[in-house]
Amino acid sequence: MVKKQDGDVLPVTAARGRLFDLIEEILTGQRSCVELSHRSFDEHVVMVPKGHLEALYADIAALRAQVGIAPRPLRGLGILHEDLDQVLVDSRARQAELARLKRASFSSDEDAEA
Repeated sequence: MVKKQDGDVLPVTAARGRLFDLIEEILTGQRSCVELSHRSFDEHVVMVPKGHLEALYADIAALRAQVGIAPRPLRGLGILHEDLDQVLVDSRARQAELARLKRASFSSDEDAEA
């Protein structure tokens, strides 16, 4: 039997019978992880030692602390770097001005026809 190396993907059906052996290999350091695939899914599942996962979470938390809180995107509209209330005030003022200009153009068209 060919032993799967780190980076190889094992089907779940093949890993099921060797689950305890695979876990032991991970815990003893013979493998750093085991990547599993399932025929019904495109995504894979990875088994790693809990300490590796906790270290990853700690690294992510440290990076977030360094970067600070980033502006949140507005559901696909991009990132808003201005005060939302001011954007709304400006937009409403612009819409009111455009409506006034349109009404004025209607009245000037009526004057021209008469």
